[in-house]
Amino acid sequence: MNDGQRVIAKVPHPNAGPQVLTTASEVPTMEFAQTVLSLPVPQVLASSATDQNPVQAEYIIIEEARGSQLHKVW
Repeated sequence: MNDGQRVIAKVPHPNAGPQVLTTASEVPTMEFAQTVLSLPVPQVLASSATDQNPVQAEYIIIEEARGSQLHKVW
């Protein structure tokens, strides 16, 4: 982004299951893990559980997770 913030855009792969179920369940699961379980889950910035949007696909935009990349640690 122009301000240096980094985000991740996710769109479901057709093999992941029924499209409406993949995104619709992932966002609440991430929010539950963050708020109820107090896990360091990336913040969901925007999402759409339908393809009726300008992108014409389901999507989730999340902030980039903080920390070390696993492949660099191993």
